[in-house]
Amino acid sequence: MEYTALHVQLAPDFADILVAELAQAGFDGFEENTTGFTAYGESQLIDMATVQEVLARYAAQTELTSLVEPIAKVNWNEAWERNFEPVVVGDQCIVRASFHVPMPEYAYEIVIDPKMSFGTGHHATTAMMLRYQLDIDHVGKRFLDVGCGTGILSIMAEKRGAAGGTAFDIEEWAVENTQENLALNDCHSVHVFCGEINRIAKDEQFEVVLANINRNIILAQLPQYVHHLKTGGILLLSGFYEMDIPELLHAANQLGLTLKQQQTLENWGCLMLKKPE
Repeated sequence: MEYTALHVQLAPDFADILVAELAQAGFDGFEENTTGFTAYGESQLIDMATVQEVLARYAAQTELTSLVEPIAKVNWNEAWERNFEPVVVGDQCIVRASFHVPMPEYAYEIVIDPKMSFGTGHHATTAMMLRYQLDIDHVGKRFLDVGCGTGILSIMAEKRGAAGGTAFDIEEWAVENTQENLALNDCHSVHVFCGEINRIAKDEQFEVVLANINRNIILAQLPQYVHHLKTGGILLLSGFYEMDIPELLHAANQLGLTLKQQQTLENWGCLMLKKPE
């Protein structure tokens, strides 16, 4: 079986968004480095025409260099293990991989074995979402995890005392990875499915809604988040840049939400919103 490596050098602000688009084009492994990242994938599954179109589009926005290299074999686990160090969130939570030694001194120990690098706690958006989850009350409440990725936010919700929840993603690999990570963390109260938010029953509501996606999807789906959020419930949003906050707040205000807190980290933004009682 032959594989392809795509070596990319570009500004850090664009890396995560580009990785997401390359994943859609067939790459399924990513290794970060000091100048960018390397994407790996099975050659026959990669749509190189789409890859070239995506690279050209980003090259028009920022300085970017890329090199495609055929390779015979990839040790996926070794690639991400070299770069996955435990992540401390606040002073209460540690996010680690299964090959790291247990760290029971933390109140919340989350074990993540990612298929891709999203949702390990390393990215600013995930870290901010976890910080806000440490601040809000989950006990006895139900939650909705939109675009669950590795399932890290669902795991935190259950560990914080949530009564149960629903998590979904449009990517089958993400659903499988979420299920694997839920099992690693002995979490059994989360229903996971592959699909869109319109599969949620129209009358189903949650006390907490979590969405770490991107600006465009959030703006398009915000009315649905509000519809599925109970009165008095909390909506946590991230996956967008700091400069996008005013537009998102305007949309949220139009839907009757009130801002409780906001934070920024490495040019990324995160919002805590409430549906008034």
